[in-house]
Parts: sequence; structure tokens; C-alpha cells
Amino acid sequence: MRVLLTRAREQGEKTARKLAAAGHQAIILPLMTYRDSDENLPGGRFDAIAFTSSEAVGSLARRIDADPSLSRLREIPAFCVGAATALACRAAGFRDVHSADGDAAALADLMARSGFAVQNPIVLYPAQPNRSNDLGALLPGFDVREFTAYVVEPFDPGPQLFLEAILGSDAVFLYSQRSASHFADLLLSHVEAAFAKRLTLIAISEKTARAITDGRSLVAKDAGLRVAVAASPDENAMISLLAGGAGGTTA
Repeated sequence: MRVLLTRAREQGEKTARKLAAAGHQAIILPLMTYRDSDENLPGGRFDAIAFTSSEAVGSLARRIDADPSLSRLREIPAFCVGAATALACRAAGFRDVHSADGDAAALADLMARSGFAVQNPIVLYPAQPNRSNDLGALLPGFDVREFTAYVVEPFDPGPQLFLEAILGSDAVFLYSQRSASHFADLLLSHVEAAFAKRLTLIAISEKTARAITDGRSLVAKDAGLRVAVAASPDENAMISLLAGGAGGTTA
């Protein structure tokens, strides 16, 4: 199958290699832009770091590289939401990496079971401002220090490039509520329903799938789009749906 990838190009190229190994073809068209924020890193000591995206890993790693006094952060336990984020974490030089292999709730559960030697562990949580989860609320008894490490902004490639990508694709991978909603809005703006109807949208989670069919994104229902949800919130589960023609669970 031909799969449209809408994440940042570097991430898209990694996924494209995985798709090729599984016998599929990737079409990369980034629809979100990422940039490091200007917000200062919180001061003080930390007992752990929580990562809910590989973008946060890269952003924090760049800060550490620019300021050697922060190198100690690579030595404390780093808890990651899933395998891809954990892989990025290890590649960025973090030494003690743990993967929840799930969502934010699974990450919080893993951290709660990890047996910290101190009461009220202090957790550094680099993220983006428009996140869909409140890690602090999921971790009572922890002091979660959130800060905006990076900013994500939607990008419109224009009607021609977007339509060409749609016509050349059989399926689309969607990894977040915000990117799913933005993709559906572009469908409304740039694509006639007849062209979009042939697509299968593969969402990483139920929340992501709902972002396609809520509000303005009702275009998914209006156009008769198929929305499949991965069995677990990871990329391998998304790829596995392709083997069955992206049947999966429909939102």
C-alpha cells in the first residue's frame, strides 16, 4: 500500500524505511512544523524525566548539548511513553531508559511502580503547550515540573501538493489529535469528497480517531472515509493494519 506520512521529514523518513521493509511505499508530506521554544529549563534537581514524544527528547538533548552543565540529566532515569520514544532517548545519549509501551496513563503507571528512593519525586516533563494529557494529574505524589520544550504548528502545503499526495495514497498515518484535526481541515479546504473517499485514515489511538470525526472534522463521515484505529498506541501496530488492507477498528 501507499502510505501518506504527515509528520516532520526526519521522522517520516524513519517510518518510510519501516514501511519499505514491510512491502509498502511511503509518501512524505509534512503538515506540522516543530521548533524549540525559548522557555528556560526549570532549575533545581530532578529525580526523573518523563518523555511523551521523540520531539521532546530531541529538544532536551539539544539544550544539553548547548550547555554542558546540564549533562547530568542524561544520567537520571528517563521514562518514555513508548518504544519509539525510548529508542530516540537512547540514541540521544540518555543512560537509564524505561518504556511504558503505551499511552500517558501507562507511562504514569510505570513511574508510580518504579520505587523511587525519595518521597515526592521531582520529575522534569519537557513537552509542547497543546498536549492532550495532564501528566501531573496522573501522578499524585510526584512533583511534575512541566515546561514548554518545543512548539508544534500546523502547515498548509497548498491545494496542489496536498491533492497530489492524496491521489497518490491509499492510507494516511495520523499520530495525534491535533495533526488529525488539521489533516481533516485540509481535506475540507483542498479536496473534493470523491477524491478523499478512497482513503483509509489509520489513527494511533481512539482519541486521535475521534479528532477526525468531531467538529469540523465531520468531513470524515461526510466523505465516507474509513478510519482504522491501531490495536496499541505504537507505529508497529499501525503498520500491521496495512497487511489486512487497513481494515482494523473503525472509529
